[in-house]
Amino acid sequence: MEKKVYASFDYMKIIMALFIMWAHTANEWAHLQGVGHYVLSIYNFGVPFFFCCSAFLFFSKIRNMEKQDQNSYYKQWSFRIGKMYLVWSLIYFCFVLVNWIITSADFENEILPYFHRALVFTTYSTIWFLPSLWVGVSIVYLLNKWLGKRAMYVIVFLLYVVGCLCYNYTSLVCRIPFVEKFVEAYLKCFHTFRNGVFNAAPCALLGLVLANKNTLPIKKQYCFSLMILFAIGFIGEGMIVKRNNWANNIDMGFLMMPTIYFMMAWLMQLDVKPTKLSMRFRNWSMIIFLGQRLFLSAIPSVIPGLKESIVSSCPPLLIMCMFTVVIFGFAVIMEALSKKYEILKILW
Repeated sequence: MEKKVYASFDYMKIIMALFIMWAHTANEWAHLQGVGHYVLSIYNFGVPFFFCCSAFLFFSKIRNMEKQDQNSYYKQWSFRIGKMYLVWSLIYFCFVLVNWIITSADFENEILPYFHRALVFTTYSTIWFLPSLWVGVSIVYLLNKWLGKRAMYVIVFLLYVVGCLCYNYTSLVCRIPFVEKFVEAYLKCFHTFRNGVFNAAPCALLGLVLANKNTLPIKKQYCFSLMILFAIGFIGEGMIVKRNNWANNIDMGFLMMPTIYFMMAWLMQLDVKPTKLSMRFRNWSMIIFLGQRLFLSAIPSVIPGLKESIVSSCPPLLIMCMFTVVIFGFAVIMEALSKKYEILKILW
């Protein structure tokens, strides 16, 4: 059977990767205000899209395999994700270690918490996507295999509800004493509800559902309209959360999943032919997504005064342009070098 290539996914990936990078740059360096700040809120859809898209491609691959072959491919896929995460973790840890040396880091207050966070969540910001993707896809894959579809749907839906309530509506649900104790205990141990269990697993389930559909019952124009409708609803949900001070973050609203579902359904029906450029967009998007922290936080952390100097001397738009050129350029260079040094392909 001929493998179908969804070039539309690749174009959306580069768009979302850029918005994630721009949002981080704006928040941490440029401190954009006004319209620009609100436009960049589109980045909230980026990580769920990457989760869902990656899961869709995984489940599409194993859809027509025998069970034994599915297990073999799952192990192979897990090993690839693990290698990628290990390499990025080692790259970022070099900067963490140098920073510890420069600042004479305290073992109990800085070094020990780092390893605790690395064990239960991630070794560095942004690359938490990789272990979370593995956990989310694994939950859906194994639940479907061991318990069947109905049990899987119920369990993952409950994870989705618990994650949304405890992450987006924290102050609201914590008015109930036993919920407050549960949330406090959970966060003390696992740091966040925005992880593979509560965030990636629901996205992975959407990927499975879409991968198992031979045809979509809703035409692309209606999918697009529904995507926009639910996206506006999600933004409204976020505004309500912020106005009532129920949480600091709004990444896991209840209307996020419908938005991502219809976004994926719309993209699947677009007749976009794969090209060399779309393939490069696919590679560049992952390098931008996973490598942006090198320039936004890792390198600045070992060069005292760099961030303060840039922020105080450069206007916000110049800062945005500067990081865009540097990070996008890094992605292009790494992808180009991989043609000569294939080991670099482990980065994406």
